[in-house]
Amino acid sequence: MEHNSIKMPKHLHLNLTQICNLKCRICRPEDYHTTDSLSGEIIDKVIDDTFDHLEQLRIDSAGELLLSKHLPYVLQEATKRNLPIFVSSNGTLMTEEKAELLCSSSMNNIQISIDSPVKETLEWIRRGAKYEDVIQGAKNLVKARKKLNRTDLKIDFHAALLQQNLDHLPDLVRLGKEIGVDCVGFAYGYTHAIMDPEWSVFWIKEKCNKVIAEASALAKELGIGFNGPLSFSTDTYVISAPNRYCHYLYEWSYVQPTGQVLPCCIGTTSMGDLNKNTFKEIWHGEKYNQLRNTYNTPNPLDKKCLGCYITAVWDPEDYRAHFNEAHWDYVEKKLKDIPKIEYKRCVYGEYEFPGKLIEAIVRVVGFIHDKKFDRATEEVEKTINVCQDSIDLYDLYAECLIKSGDDKRAAVLLERMVQRVPQNIRAINIWTGIEIRRQNFNKGLTLIKQALAINPNDPAANKNLVLLKQSIESAQREINK
Repeated sequence: MEHNSIKMPKHLHLNLTQICNLKCRICRPEDYHTTDSLSGEIIDKVIDDTFDHLEQLRIDSAGELLLSKHLPYVLQEATKRNLPIFVSSNGTLMTEEKAELLCSSSMNNIQISIDSPVKETLEWIRRGAKYEDVIQGAKNLVKARKKLNRTDLKIDFHAALLQQNLDHLPDLVRLGKEIGVDCVGFAYGYTHAIMDPEWSVFWIKEKCNKVIAEASALAKELGIGFNGPLSFSTDTYVISAPNRYCHYLYEWSYVQPTGQVLPCCIGTTSMGDLNKNTFKEIWHGEKYNQLRNTYNTPNPLDKKCLGCYITAVWDPEDYRAHFNEAHWDYVEKKLKDIPKIEYKRCVYGEYEFPGKLIEAIVRVVGFIHDKKFDRATEEVEKTINVCQDSIDLYDLYAECLIKSGDDKRAAVLLERMVQRVPQNIRAINIWTGIEIRRQNFNKGLTLIKQALAINPNDPAANKNLVLLKQSIESAQREINK
């Protein structure tokens, strides 16, 4: 499938330099050295092809942006287009002058990487950093924001959680409040190949959940923002939906300091080289098209798609989202010695099932992913025979019947379900879709009214109402021809 009609990306990670004044343990080895930085020529290429199409520019991820000589120019080009900018910095070089440079631009969000309020821990993780410099950098930003009256500008702390700093998260919230930042965010520290896999919070899920809950409650009490990924689940198994949409391949892109264009912040396969081609040529080129066609398959062009934690629903058992593949053998061996979690429930999209159905639902999802809808239907039928009290299972059965082209049986099933549980708004909405397709408009309207009586703001019911109006108008046009 060709994708040349795809619009230019709305979001762009523009990594100006790989150079950094730190050698963070969560990023690069101590002996790592690079001089990679984007040239002015490549930056102009990117600006010409993308800036007028962007909704957000992100200057982050690869190195310390304050070390790029081209930063003022990029800020200027974005600002004259009133382009919102997200910035990430380690804060150690954030002088008053540089803070004012950033706050004078169209930057609307800056994130300071600070993993701990404890000097020794922060300096251990952020190798080469001085705790006092990070704190002063954050203070300089808060001061510049106030001086320039940038009430729209959001300043955040961001931490990578490891076992070494997990317990410090509540105190990091207190520090953020004291300095005057808007939010404290975190991510589970990804364990790169150079790191010890035992540092990961993956091994202490229950403790991790407890500390995060404490920090979240504290943030609410203090009136400061707090965000991060979903908590680990110890009683719910989440099954990722098939055919996940990857916004990076259609709406975002990621430019490395070498000029290589990567598919995303975790991808490793180059889509093209800006030293040889324009961004537009790369965006519509063979590599991007190949990845767009394969990312949802068992054999994607970029293997990182297999363990993607950007598009996937959070899966507590998917260690691939926490560890570099160099650690996978070690993790798999260790997991064999850890008792498996006895899940009370499993979730697939908006559906929830008893934990005993995990294996069956995984098979159903696999058949749906492979577009084997008849097989999916058969699997659900077998599952219903052993679990007849799950309303969601019957709703999923109806969905599978519809996907396999059997609207008639689906409608009969849904009618029975609604009679059994009149408040089952999802079943009503699915049934409504069938009646609209059949052009049973009066029945469709009756069902929409029934759904809206349950919840006037239900998105699916309101969407069906719009669809009904459009379908009636279309049918009327056909009659008038």
